[in-house]
Amino acid sequence: MLVFLFSIVLATASGVVLFLFLISGDFQKFRDRFVLDANGKPKPYIKLANPAEIDLQLDVLKFKLDRKQTDIESSKGRVIMAAESIQKLSNTSNEVKKYYVKLKEDIMKSEQDCRELQTQIDEFKRKQHILREQSRVYDKFGETVISEVNYDLSRLDSKNTVSDISTNSYYPYDDFSVS
Repeated sequence: MLVFLFSIVLATASGVVLFLFLISGDFQKFRDRFVLDANGKPKPYIKLANPAEIDLQLDVLKFKLDRKQTDIESSKGRVIMAAESIQKLSNTSNEVKKYYVKLKEDIMKSEQDCRELQTQIDEFKRKQHILREQSRVYDKFGETVISEVNYDLSRLDSKNTVSDISTNSYYPYDDFSVS
């Protein structure tokens, strides 16, 4: 079985070598395809017959070089633009951070002001409640005083008539006269 497998591999390898030989056209070209350079890579197969072909190949290579240099310059420009964009983004980011910090400070100041205003409102409500209580007490006291004065006046009217008051020259404060 092993011999059979070995013969199949050898036949396949022979077929591939024969195919490559037929494509290359001659043995020298076939051998040159497998010559390696110092890096271990196959050397490019370029066999030019005359100087015109060499000039043409040189022009093609110069064109490819110019295109690569243009690509490099374009890439450098894109790198510079990207660096500028990153710098702008960084500057914008710093400005946004400063604005955020300022807003946060403003919010904290506003919250502090709100707390102070709420404290003042609570204090004024407390004072208002106290004043209303005092006003109610004073109103009640005033009503009491007025009712007592009315009562006293009605008693006086019932005791003295108008003629008696004018003749007797009665004054309620005569009792407190200083001697």
